[in-house]
Amino acid sequence: HRTHELPHWRNILTTPDPPLGTRPLDPTHDTENTTTHTTIELPPHTTHTLLTTLPTTYHCGIDDALLTALALAITTWRHRHHTPTHTLLVNIEGHGRTDPLIPGADLTRTIGWFTTIHPTLLDLTDIDLDNALTGGPATGHALTTIKEQLHNTPDHGTGYGPLRYLNPHTATQLRNLPQPQTTLNYLGRFDYPP
Repeated sequence: HRTHELPHWRNILTTPDPPLGTRPLDPTHDTENTTTHTTIELPPHTTHTLLTTLPTTYHCGIDDALLTALALAITTWRHRHHTPTHTLLVNIEGHGRTDPLIPGADLTRTIGWFTTIHPTLLDLTDIDLDNALTGGPATGHALTTIKEQLHNTPDHGTGYGPLRYLNPHTATQLRNLPQPQTTLNYLGRFDYPP
């Protein structure tokens, strides 16, 4: 019953997604041993604003804001490195517990995640990148644009996995298409006692 989504997923995966580096990945050099990590800690008042004020103001989730920031950062980087594209393909990975595939399913007696992953296309074509990066009105426009694009994903992307891995007729088609180079996995918010 998900095959009607196939054109949606094919359209996303056939969108050009230029390399995210100045050279293609080299499996002999680009390994776990050559990986670098950057950790940035935000002050509590900034985190509070991101998790409470921003979603209330824009009627969105924090994942919408994180995907907007990611799209702005990578699109700007690409423009600065002479790759003028306004689109970004991203795999969105989730824990699969927020939107059960079976309405009314009680997941409270289960352990672990029901990991979901699906590609999405983020398009910032009408966004003034410089204005958005300096906190101008284009920032809100970018967030609203990405939020609306994510809202158009069929059933929050839950149909992609069955089409990609379980249906032999659609799996071959999706497997042979290019896959996103970037993945966002936002675990979610945890409230800890003071």
